[in-house]
Amino acid sequence: MFIITTDRVVLAFVWFLVIGSFFLLVPGRKKRESLIVFFSCQMLTWSLSLLFVEYGLITNPVREFQDATQTNFTFNYAFFPMIAVFYNLWFPERTGRTLKLAYMVLVPMIATVCTLLVEHYTNLIHYKHFRWYMNWFVFAAGYYAMRRYAIWFFYNSGPFRKGGQSV
Repeated sequence: MFIITTDRVVLAFVWFLVIGSFFLLVPGRKKRESLIVFFSCQMLTWSLSLLFVEYGLITNPVREFQDATQTNFTFNYAFFPMIAVFYNLWFPERTGRTLKLAYMVLVPMIATVCTLLVEHYTNLIHYKHFRWYMNWFVFAAGYYAMRRYAIWFFYNSGPFRKGGQSV
């Protein structure tokens, strides 16, 4: 029997938020680039989450696939990658270093605060030997890596090479 709990409502809300924001906030001309970032970030967040759970840094008491994995599918496969999409999409490319640095600090902080709220008010995640600043560093490094990957993928390789010249 399926029981509706606060945890399940949060998971459903996150899926609604991710799907809705993709269709409403990602411009049509940027959907392909955003999907590359989204799928690449899924690989990164899923792998890191598996490591964190395996080494006992975090636990996920309530999760979607109880028998298959000890990690939280929704956050690692949808929410954090969607933040990476918006990080990449709205990056202040044509601004000064100070604004870029502030952006690179604040966006991972938003993801960290969301994680802390979920950790505090639900049973979806519990930190055992993991701290907020470690989480912030993982997000900052991951989102920056996804940004660099997207730049490399779309602008420095294949038919998307700078100057319009394909190989």
